[in-house]
Amino acid sequence: SAVTLPAPGLPIGPVYGYQTHRIFQNTAELNSYPHRSDAGVGDLRFVDTDKDGKITDGDRVNLGSPIPTLLYGITSGASFMGVELNLDFQGQAGNSIYNGKETIRPDLYNFESHVLNRWKGEGTSQSEPRASAGGYNFLGSSRFVQSGAFFRLRSATLAYNLPKGTMNKLGIQAAKVYVRGTNIFTKMKFTGYTPEVAGSSPIFNGIDLGTYPVPSVYSVGLNVTF
Repeated sequence: SAVTLPAPGLPIGPVYGYQTHRIFQNTAELNSYPHRSDAGVGDLRFVDTDKDGKITDGDRVNLGSPIPTLLYGITSGASFMGVELNLDFQGQAGNSIYNGKETIRPDLYNFESHVLNRWKGEGTSQSEPRASAGGYNFLGSSRFVQSGAFFRLRSATLAYNLPKGTMNKLGIQAAKVYVRGTNIFTKMKFTGYTPEVAGSSPIFNGIDLGTYPVPSVYSVGLNVTF
């Protein structure tokens, strides 16, 4: 089923699906709670949001916006005795990402590590359903909606300006040795490769199908002015 549903009054391309609430622990619980015909013990419980006693497509709701409410950047620098340090941070907050990468199961032996905490019997888990290769537990739901907030050290440069007296003797006006790193670390709650997810169109923004992360690059250099 679709995981976005544009509608008046909602952000463009909102994440859309079932709201989950715990795991069916036994047959009695399954029979006493509204459920789809393909649900079983050890599966996710979908919330009957329209209160009609059934779980249908009508129970799917808006689960979050892919549009950040805050985009920010921080630049700082300091110098002392010829040594310079420049830092550039960036981040965002207030948006949600649909981790579609986790809904694609190549085979039964290639799962995310959280499946180790899966439901294995009554009382063993209320958040991670039983292991399966696809089907019911991989329908669009809040299970796959995660925060898109992140804080990243985009770049850091440490430089040393060589003494002018020494450089003048060599016929050099200035010389600087530096070490630089880009995309050094990213603090995030999202479990995909990168929280910077771009969709194929505005209404399919924030759906991650395995977006390749920005690389970290480290370099050493020398700038000389004659």
